[in-house]
Amino acid sequence: MSSINVTRVFFPPIEEYEAQIKRIWENKWLTNRGQLVKELEGKLIEYLGVNNLTLTTNGTLPMQIAIKAMGLSGEIITTPFSYVATTSSIVWEGCKPVFVDIHPEYLTIDEEKIEAAKKAKKDKKKNEEDNDEEKEDKKEEEGYKAEELKIKVEIKRDIPKGTALIKGARIITMENDKIIQNGDILVVNNRISAIGVSGSLSVPRNTQIIDASGKTIIPLIQEANALSNSSKSI
Repeated sequence: MSSINVTRVFFPPIEEYEAQIKRIWENKWLTNRGQLVKELEGKLIEYLGVNNLTLTTNGTLPMQIAIKAMGLSGEIITTPFSYVATTSSIVWEGCKPVFVDIHPEYLTIDEEKIEAAKKAKKDKKKNEEDNDEEKEDKKEEEGYKAEELKIKVEIKRDIPKGTALIKGARIITMENDKIIQNGDILVVNNRISAIGVSGSLSVPRNTQIIDASGKTIIPLIQEANALSNSSKSI
């Protein structure tokens, strides 16, 4: 019983091979597009009748380059009856290999099985779409149940902090329209804390003093701005 060689290497006549090796030894150029590489590319371009051709160091790189150049994504059909790099190059480029069998006669990928795999994928996608449509139709038949959604919204007020003394103003109070000709208003955290004759109030340390001499203030109106605005706005 004869064996089947899957990856048998082709060897040229030893004399031809040694002649090329001798040229390498003579020009001492081993990598980076040496003379022999350029000659081989030129002969292949002429033989194949193409305009562009690039040699690579292995068979894996061309497959990765092809996947990138064609912008492939998703699933790529291949066969497991190949060197491991055929599959790994697909995985390395972020795609998913889908395996089909080889032809029993010529032992390469069976093109009919490729078409069958593509058809199976289309059928599967169509079945999924049909199932989604059935689910949507069923929802419409059953109707949708309204659900109550409660949302609590909290808005924090930006209230100024601190203490200010509005000093020396003419104050018209809300107490029977009583007028203090020379009075002070103590404001704590944007709220009036005390009103009295100038100099009569107990004032904490570090209180901001606002000179309101010659101004008339009705506390109910001025309360909101007493701390935050300057004396010019009083």
